[in-house]
Amino acid sequence: MPIRKVSDQEFSLLVNLLTFLTDKYTDPNMIKTYLEKTGAEYFGYYQGSELVGVICLEPQLNIHGWTAEIKNQITHPKARGQGIGAELTEYIVQYARNRGLDKIYLICGDDFMEAKGLYKKLGFKAKSTGFYYDLK
Repeated sequence: MPIRKVSDQEFSLLVNLLTFLTDKYTDPNMIKTYLEKTGAEYFGYYQGSELVGVICLEPQLNIHGWTAEIKNQITHPKARGQGIGAELTEYIVQYARNRGLDKIYLICGDDFMEAKGLYKKLGFKAKSTGFYYDLK
């Protein structure tokens, strides 16, 4: 399977991809601190040894039980249109379900109409604050 958790050895690939796609420097120490403090995990989509897409899942305990926020779902421009975003999202939904989480959510900016369509197609429910998926 081309999707797996980004390993410590592949961490520099993650930093390089995030830096390239956000057009600003991504501090590796800041990402490591974020992952350690939140328990978040990055998963990557690989074409061979090249990381071409990522998705981050950050678990949280709140009044709704164990939920998680999907963050930083990004696909390299040269790999877009291949269904990578859908595969990453489907993978993370199943991963969250297997971990016993109750819900997952994400916030998607107004500029990302294509992504919003994808989330609806995959079963996410649109609400005023983002998209939600009930895992139970």
